Amino acid sequence: MSRPALVAPPPAWRAGAASLRDVPGLLRDLRRTRSLRDLRGRLGHPPAGQRMRLRAATIRPSGDVDAFRSMMSLFPAPVSVVTALDDHGRPRGLTCSAVCSLSMDPPLLLACVNRRNRSLEAIRRSGGFVVNLLRAEQHAVSDTFASASPNKFDGVGWEPSPVSGLPVLADAAVSIDCHLHAEVFAGTHTIVIGLVRRSAGAEADPLVYWRRRYGTWSGAPTGVTTDQQPA
Repeated sequence: MSRPALVAPPPAWRAGAASLRDVPGLLRDLRRTRSLRDLRGRLGHPPAGQRMRLRAATIRPSGDVDAFRSMMSLFPAPVSVVTALDDHGRPRGLTCSAVCSLSMDPPLLLACVNRRNRSLEAIRRSGGFVVNLLRAEQHAVSDTFASASPNKFDGVGWEPSPVSGLPVLADAAVSIDCHLHAEVFAGTHTIVIGLVRRSAGAEADPLVYWRRRYGTWSGAPTGVTTDQQPA
């Protein structure tokens, strides 16, 4: 089974001199590089076998956590279920709204997974994962995979991906099958970076989470379209 590339921090980061504010810079580096070898060139040549770990030992977080959570709830986010297989071949998954594209060449995306979530180990053991973008009417599926139920796939249709065998949810608007390219530790979460190996889907109204409520996006209410892509 293929294992993800492991990226270690430069000496200053290992000494705890960096903070979580370095994450945007790291992601910009990942966008600009065509391979993790290039990224290692930017970071130096650390010992093999280390995952990148971002530390904030010298900088104390400030601000009210509840206020931060409230502000982040104002960011509308599409809702996905990230799936993988555990070491017994059983399907595992979690609801995730922290998913975004990272690079077009090579095609990379990222998902942020709480390190306490058992599906993270399934992603590692699978050497990959599938991002299933939910349709507007699939809020019950989102609730199921956000729960602590040990039987999340009961009553949920799925089929194995033709390229990896990983679970693809039935009726998902989009499914993107990824090889686990790299991991980055950040606070309570691990950022899993996937190299896209297959994507499929059809245009549909997506399930969106905003202000702790489900909604959807249908058309373009402002009537404004753009050919510009976000940075």
